[in-house]
Amino acid sequence: MVSAHDPHAASDSPELITRVAALVEARTAAQSGPSPKLVVITGSVAVGKSTFAAALGAELARRSGLSVEVVATDGFLRSEEVLSSEGLLERKGFPESYDAARFAAFLGEVEQGAARLTVPVYSHRTRSADTQRELALPGWLLIEGVYAVQPIRAAGLDACVIYLDAEQADVRAWYFARRRTLRDPGADHTALDVLALRAWEDTNVPNYTAHISLQRAVADLVVVKGADHQLIEVRPRSG
Repeated sequence: MVSAHDPHAASDSPELITRVAALVEARTAAQSGPSPKLVVITGSVAVGKSTFAAALGAELARRSGLSVEVVATDGFLRSEEVLSSEGLLERKGFPESYDAARFAAFLGEVEQGAARLTVPVYSHRTRSADTQRELALPGWLLIEGVYAVQPIRAAGLDACVIYLDAEQADVRAWYFARRRTLRDPGADHTALDVLALRAWEDTNVPNYTAHISLQRAVADLVVVKGADHQLIEVRPRSG
């Protein structure tokens, strides 16, 4: 059983992961060409997108025998120095806080079937994309992040879109738990929790309302999590 207080715990929901993988395979069956089968995973900050992507990727690899790579759009965030200079630091995570040109170039390489891809890697501890990794073009490419659906659609790429959903009260608790796990030992949690609350209310809630939550209605699949991080429901889009 997954602890409700561990935002990084893997979802122990193998039956639903298997069902999601089958639905993804059906949705992407018509995708062809040199580019990989593309899956987009979006949802609120701290809802568990990266953990879900890892679990789904492992199941897709097991079922298909194809290679899987997961890329987080956090790596394409512009630096906090740049955001600060443009007065956008409090809008980190909003569409305008990403390096849209760099992400578009990456998607272009994916579409063209480039043999090797280079992606920036974001660190939640340093709050920056301070490393890069190279990967071979996979059979399945899972892109996860709050900023993923819009640029992929703008690029004209076909993808299975998954919206990872949960009660916002639960997501809020997971957000604060994650912030605490990333702090140095002996940190003043009381003072830092005040800053975390301000970030949640001034940045995350407006971004969720104006941008993130709107993707639920257009997703191919909505996957619902419970307060204990278990996956409890999968809702395919009708029509």
